[in-house]
Amino acid sequence: VDLPEGTTTVYLRIASDEAVNARLRVVDPDAFWREEWRSRAAWAAYFGLVGGLVVYNLFLWLFLGDRTYLLYVVTVVCAHGLLQLYVSGLSYELLPHLPLASVKVLGRLVIAASALSAAAFAEGFLELRERGPWSLRGFHVYALLAGLVAVDSWLVPVGLRLPLEVAVLVLAPVLTIAAGIESWRSGLPSARWYLLAWAAWCVGAAVAVLQVAGVVPLLGVQGAPLMLGAAAEVCLLSVALAHRIRGLQAEAQRARLEAEQERAAALEASLSASKVKSAFLSTMSHELRTPLNHVLGMASLLRFTRMNAEQRGYVEVVERSGRSLLGMVQDMLLFTELQAGDRALRLEVVQLETLVDDVVLPFREAAEAQGLTLMVEEPPVPVALEIDVELV
Repeated sequence: VDLPEGTTTVYLRIASDEAVNARLRVVDPDAFWREEWRSRAAWAAYFGLVGGLVVYNLFLWLFLGDRTYLLYVVTVVCAHGLLQLYVSGLSYELLPHLPLASVKVLGRLVIAASALSAAAFAEGFLELRERGPWSLRGFHVYALLAGLVAVDSWLVPVGLRLPLEVAVLVLAPVLTIAAGIESWRSGLPSARWYLLAWAAWCVGAAVAVLQVAGVVPLLGVQGAPLMLGAAAEVCLLSVALAHRIRGLQAEAQRARLEAEQERAAALEASLSASKVKSAFLSTMSHELRTPLNHVLGMASLLRFTRMNAEQRGYVEVVERSGRSLLGMVQDMLLFTELQAGDRALRLEVVQLETLVDDVVLPFREAAEAQGLTLMVEEPPVPVALEIDVELV
């Protein structure tokens, strides 16, 4: 207001249905505009910082997929963006054509959204479901109060609106700091950064309240303490998120290392058991082969004794069964040698026709003895194979 020269009496009448803190100063117009530009520059820097952190953490949420980053973004937008616009009075300048009552309703919705988003962020970041059950119950009650703030224009009497809003704003740091301490004591390292962030905001808010009460003089830009405290809080919360992600990655790395160690131990135990089994089979194969050779030798000697036809048939059965069993023992011994690495493959080129004839010959004799015919269809062209004949 431009006042005429000389002594002038100015009367100012303020009408409001709610509590109003009106502190008036008479300043020179040039000084007013200088202070106004400094204030606008400070707010621009603040909102630029907040916007940059919002974009950065939104990108991290899209890249990492961690829900806590999204809760941080919503909390910063509501509590440190929209709420600051409402508290500082900038919302009235940004919405000059909106009725004052509508701006107040939007302000209450912003307060409720800020409280709810801060509670959700605290629950996710501090892992309150596992680390802070008492704090979680407190946040549930706090969410109900925030919901009342959102609808207090219709349900809450006029005299209780301001106390309810103040209670929601005051309870926020109390609950979050208590939850941070509970999570920190339960072993969450990143809770330290969370506590530092809210401590910075509390210091800024306390200085701002003391300035409004006239205890601390106004220095610099009006609202600077709250602005600086909020800026420090959003920066420290971003650092806390980074510290939390590093902790989760380190924990995942430790889990992978432990899993790899368990797999290596299981593999070593399996190899040890396999070696024991191979050694057992090798020993048993040798032990079985010696008496089998004795049996076959005795059966061969029986051929040179006087026997009738029936007895000779019995001897032939003993020889065939003994050779079959000896072949199985030989295969078992060969398998254990291959598994233990004591024998390498001995590859040689053979014709498929010759190989098939050698394999089928013993079975053909047995089939003919029973009056059966064993036939093999051979390929029209010679086929050469590179195999280990002993393994066939």
